[in-house]
Amino acid sequence: LNPWTLLINEYLYNEFRSLDVVLPEGKIPELKFRSKSQPNLVEPQIEPLVKLAQSSFSNSDSPPCPSCGYNAQKLKLMIVNSPSIPPNVNLFRPIEHPTRILTSEEFIKVVIMKNLKGIIYKEVHID
Repeated sequence: LNPWTLLINEYLYNEFRSLDVVLPEGKIPELKFRSKSQPNLVEPQIEPLVKLAQSSFSNSDSPPCPSCGYNAQKLKLMIVNSPSIPPNVNLFRPIEHPTRILTSEEFIKVVIMKNLKGIIYKEVHID
């Protein structure tokens, strides 16, 4: 399992949705557990949808990948290009760094309301 893979308890996944947090389609992950009791987990299929502003990156001559958009330049500050933010989903990834997961304020409000632990979030800048 990669550190950029988000797994959500199925109950919480449905709870988020009932609170009008629009989550991507979820898949049941193929995991093996040592114990007989297995948690019901969902892996949201979080797509790389938003673009980062060029000012997010340190000056470098390496251009983004023409096929997927990944940018190997060092990320100095995450600045999201405002027009690329999808209005219809609350979890997404930046095209240039798809190992990062970005959320909307609505998602964070529910995390705080539910007093969920183990989630680290940082504010990003919007251009």
